[in-house]
Amino acid sequence: MWSTLITIFLTRLVFVNGFSYDNQTAWKKEHTKCKGNYQSPIRLDRKTAIIIGKVPEIAFLNYNTVIGGDRVDVLNNGNTIRISFDQVDNSKKPMVKDGPLGRDQFVMEDIHFHWGSFPTRGTEHKLDGVSYSLEAHLVHRNVKYESFEDAKGKENGIVVLAVPFKEKSEGVSTLSGVVNLLEKVKFTGNETTFHGNFVLDKMFYLKKEKLYFMYEGSLTTPVCDEKVLWIVYSKARCVLKSEMFKFRSLKRIDGEPLINNFRKPQKPNGRKVILVV
Repeated sequence: MWSTLITIFLTRLVFVNGFSYDNQTAWKKEHTKCKGNYQSPIRLDRKTAIIIGKVPEIAFLNYNTVIGGDRVDVLNNGNTIRISFDQVDNSKKPMVKDGPLGRDQFVMEDIHFHWGSFPTRGTEHKLDGVSYSLEAHLVHRNVKYESFEDAKGKENGIVVLAVPFKEKSEGVSTLSGVVNLLEKVKFTGNETTFHGNFVLDKMFYLKKEKLYFMYEGSLTTPVCDEKVLWIVYSKARCVLKSEMFKFRSLKRIDGEPLINNFRKPQKPNGRKVILVV
């Protein structure tokens, strides 16, 4: 009897935040916003995008600032690996502004990852028809809102920077700092912090990246709030096969592998996609 109850309990807990990647068709039935016309992710193609040049550069504030690693939390929440900055002093929290963001400033809310079970499966956004192993989302909220909950669904409320990673046998990876901690967060609910100092720009090097797609969409997990500005970088970074093995070794709460945690492409519904060059 107890084993049956435990199995039922664990099965329910797989649906962290009330959803499962195994049954995405249920999202639209259970969460009305997931049926919206501006849903993410979508397919991004240079041939059909509106190309714009001479856009002012995005300003990355505190991306090079040294942050004490013990204040940067890493959590396996059952759906992804989440890096949060709640304990970081406000004066040191990463922020973005300028460029297509205008005068508003957006503070880092969290970083999380989406990945697949093999090298051509994992990224949420397909770039020129190609999927890669992993996609990082750097989620920012407008500082005029007190919390992420307040910013959701609001005009100019949320900006997400998306960075794809291509799986390679060898090369230079910038994710080693995260990968080295994955064993400590192997199971759902496990949490740890970074060792030593943490510098965000060493993971992504976004300041030097000029080519990116931009469009209006939504959060890619329920409840799928819209009015999210997406900035999706077109150049894939390197992630090593040995590192992807560690991502794929993570566990959901039911003990099954935490893999294929990405939403399928949504209909563009006539949205404009801009390619900044």
